[in-house]
Amino acid sequence: MADMLLSKDAGATQVGFLKFNFTSKKLKEDEAKAALFVLKTFFEKRGVKLDLKCCFLVDVLAWRIYTVSNQPDIENTVDKATVEIRNNWDLI
Repeated sequence: MADMLLSKDAGATQVGFLKFNFTSKKLKEDEAKAALFVLKTFFEKRGVKLDLKCCFLVDVLAWRIYTVSNQPDIENTVDKATVEIRNNWDLI
């Protein structure tokens, strides 16, 4: 889930989100893109119209800010990872 929701119109309309990564290891770029894709999809499925320029992931340890990108391959990467997790985790 996002750590902070970004809104306009005095808070009436959500336009983006802010997510902080506080892990002790720097995020790889593909990990950050996957996390942003999952968050973007989560909000879009709930009917939120996001401004992609207002969706951020901050990797605190690396001092890096990632933004949502429209890369078609990231959806396939996330789908493959999800299938792999489902196939290898008996609880799902």
